[in-house]
Amino acid sequence: MSKRNRRIGKIVFFLSKGIILALIVNDFLIARHAASLLYYDVDKTPRIPVAIVLGTSKYAQGTVNLYYRARIKAAVDLFQAGKIQGILVSGDNATREYDEPTTMKKDLIKSVFLLNL
Repeated sequence: MSKRNRRIGKIVFFLSKGIILALIVNDFLIARHAASLLYYDVDKTPRIPVAIVLGTSKYAQGTVNLYYRARIKAAVDLFQAGKIQGILVSGDNATREYDEPTTMKKDLIKSVFLLNL
C-alpha cells in the first residue's frame, strides 16, 4: 500500500469516527431535550387540538404489529379522555392495495365507537 493510500485511509477512518461521534452526541442531545415533552400517563398529558399518529403497517410477520396496536390505543385513550379533539394519521399510501392512513382511520373509528357502546 502506498503512502498516499495509507494517508487517505487514515483520513477516512478519522472522519468516519468523527461522524459516528457526532451522531451519538446528537442523539443524546435530542433525547435529553425531548424527555420533558414525553408523556406516559393520559391524565398528565396536556390538552392539544390535534394529535398526529405516525403510520405503520397493521401486520408484521403474520400478526398485528405491536407498534400499530400501541399507536391506535394511545390515540383512542387520548381522544376518550378529552385530551385531543382531532387525530391526523399519516402513513404509506403508495398503492390502492396498501393504504396505512385509511386502515388506521377505520380502526380508530371502530375503536372509539366500540368503547362508546
